[in-house]
Amino acid sequence: MTEPHDPVRRAASLYQRHFGVEPRAVATAPGRVNLLGEHTDYNDGWVMPMAVQFLTAAAVGPGEERWFEVVAETESAPFLSSIDFLKPNPDNGWANYPAGVVTGLMGSLPAPSPLRIAVAGDVPVGAGLSSSAALEVAVAVACAELWKIETSPLDIAKICQTAEHEFAGVPCGLMDQAASVLGREGQVVMMDCRSLEFEHYRLPHDHVVLIVDSCLPRRLSDSAYQERRQQCQDGVEALEALSDTPLAALRDVDIEMFARYSEQLDPVVAARCRHVVTENTRVIDGREALADGDAKSFGRLMTASHESLRDDYGVSVAALDTLVDLALVQPGCLGARLTGAGFGGCIIALMEKDSAERAAEAVLAGYLEARGIEGRHWIASPSDGATVVTETPKTD
Repeated sequence: MTEPHDPVRRAASLYQRHFGVEPRAVATAPGRVNLLGEHTDYNDGWVMPMAVQFLTAAAVGPGEERWFEVVAETESAPFLSSIDFLKPNPDNGWANYPAGVVTGLMGSLPAPSPLRIAVAGDVPVGAGLSSSAALEVAVAVACAELWKIETSPLDIAKICQTAEHEFAGVPCGLMDQAASVLGREGQVVMMDCRSLEFEHYRLPHDHVVLIVDSCLPRRLSDSAYQERRQQCQDGVEALEALSDTPLAALRDVDIEMFARYSEQLDPVVAARCRHVVTENTRVIDGREALADGDAKSFGRLMTASHESLRDDYGVSVAALDTLVDLALVQPGCLGARLTGAGFGGCIIALMEKDSAERAAEAVLAGYLEARGIEGRHWIASPSDGATVVTETPKTD
């Protein structure tokens, strides 16, 4: 297990080494994991993520002449461009994320402002913990502080989402960025993806979230993702015609309506819709469980979510199922599910805190024996969202 260390000091030091001066502002933003509400965001439903303790830090300061320059500790070369001509370019790779965020923020300035950025972080890359959203949000919050732009947390999230759409070419929902800005220590976020209203609920005391990475690269292609989105839309249109009820999204279909008409739908479309309709209900039931401090009920909802993602939405794979099955038989485990888009990535388990490390070791050993793959794990608790560092650390 890799413990997080100080990304703030590393980002500030990188800035000083590369640019020869101290940064003017530093901000951090966490990764996230989603506890309930998978594939509901683009159906106008509800989600329940939490920010995790892994952080990305962005150190920023004014640039020279008309240049935009960004350097990252994980990249061998800096990215350099004219600040006046920041455009999406696939060849720019990782730099598209900060470039898109800066472009969105500069709409609030009278003229483009030369800028230098250095980033460092501990959010595991490729594990489905949303390292890209953490990068975007850290850059956005740091630049807003530097330029004294007044923004709300959801304004920041929307700017970052637009950057991911337009610069990175990823048609993501708002959940990842929102979780990164809205996180609170000890609490999860429940967000309505239609109204963008949100609430916080405390994770039951003495419980943590075990995250286990299958180390299986995601195989969810753009075509598979778009196929599921289209199947959901097909379901909305069919249910609207059958019920003679205006429906904007599957969010508007309750369990009773779905049960009344499901047999008249294409079987695959019906299965996809069943997942979304029941998953929305699970998020709402999860809210009640957390409000009551009922960890056992919340855990059961997580397991039911995995079964639905596996059987109805068809986004699990054998490796993820193996990890979930291994987690569920561990002492102190209350529930487990895949998290994220599926077809690879991570599973999560709600664990009694004192049992989490032993359970992780047993799950990884069983996974290696069953699948011949060495996984990795982290133990997470709900953490605070994006933060401006009020005292920038002095570098050596």
